Amino acid sequence: MFFLTLLKTLILLVICLLLSRNVFGIEEEYVPQDGSTRFVNASNLKVMLDVGVLSPMEEPFSVCSKCTCCASANHKDCHTAKCCHELNCNLPNKPFGTCAFQPVDCNCDNCKASLSLIS
Repeated sequence: MFFLTLLKTLILLVICLLLSRNVFGIEEEYVPQDGSTRFVNASNLKVMLDVGVLSPMEEPFSVCSKCTCCASANHKDCHTAKCCHELNCNLPNKPFGTCAFQPVDCNCDNCKASLSLIS
């Protein structure tokens, strides 16, 4: 009887290990943190448009810049990454005309603009 209970416990443990994310090599999903938002005033945005960094035809405006990304399951597991930031001018609780580059992805693979603000 004891052997049967032990065998059931071991089988359950093996199943749990097989279903864990580490066994299949699935990486943790990282998401950008809110503190990585960069506010832009209208004059700086106009300069970016004037020098051709951003084109009015390219929407959404996006740039590659550093940000902090944390694991979605563990907010203490964070690192600095090259993130894709998109320009957002519909900001709640901000005055009209206030825009910000907000991180949308923890890599720059899908950024539409080629501008890099990484220093």
